[in-house]
Amino acid sequence: HLATPRAGTNAAGSTVWTWDSGAFGKEAATGSATVNLRFPGQYYDAETGLHYNWNRTYNPATGRYVSSDPIGLAGGLNTFGYASQSPVVFFDTDGYMAIPLPPPTIPLPPPGLPGYPPGQTPTPEWGWPIPPSCPEEPDKPNDQQSIPEPAENGHIYDDEQHNELCEGYYRKIDIIVGEIKTRYTEARIDKYDLFNQRKYGPKFTWQSHEEEYKTQQKRLRETLKAAENAKCFNYRRDAWKWATEPYPTAPAPK
Repeated sequence: HLATPRAGTNAAGSTVWTWDSGAFGKEAATGSATVNLRFPGQYYDAETGLHYNWNRTYNPATGRYVSSDPIGLAGGLNTFGYASQSPVVFFDTDGYMAIPLPPPTIPLPPPGLPGYPPGQTPTPEWGWPIPPSCPEEPDKPNDQQSIPEPAENGHIYDDEQHNELCEGYYRKIDIIVGEIKTRYTEARIDKYDLFNQRKYGPKFTWQSHEEEYKTQQKRLRETLKAAENAKCFNYRRDAWKWATEPYPTAPAPK
């Protein structure tokens, strides 16, 4: 796993913590120090042995989440599975859906040595570019040219490929708006009395829930701007409202 801690050292450089886990993180960490970070986006809870993964809780003993995916089948057919059941290929930073890992770095010989293509400049991350098997068509329009202009009413003229692109944006916007509305409602209800009992702190507090609410709003604003840049304007009418709606200052009166 990328971004997964495997060892911790003290000021003297001695190893005081290690976590040699398998693909699903079942194995326990060892050492005299306490490090609660696990797979990307996860925080270890020593009392339960579970990993808090932002929107859900992950059970390393079973390699599954303890609750169904809050975005439903949009995150995959197995709504309890972690990283599409392939954690060496995918990762999941927020408990929503699996994200593919980037391709591995390919080491290159220094310029001038055998095996280095003449006339090519490498990059340390990806190596040298691979020439195309055939030249690009000179008269082929680019993606921006293939996207039609919006009509006066804000609707897009028919174009199958562009409509598919827009539908993807609209689905993502719906999911994020649903998450924001849920968090807003939970704050107004405040079932666990976080406002009075656990107002401040990094996890499971009123403050941490407010920060996550604002994080989702930022995601929504970025997605809305990307949709508009792609000339996709038919997203839900309340999207910008929820992208800017302030978090409740207090729960609703009971």
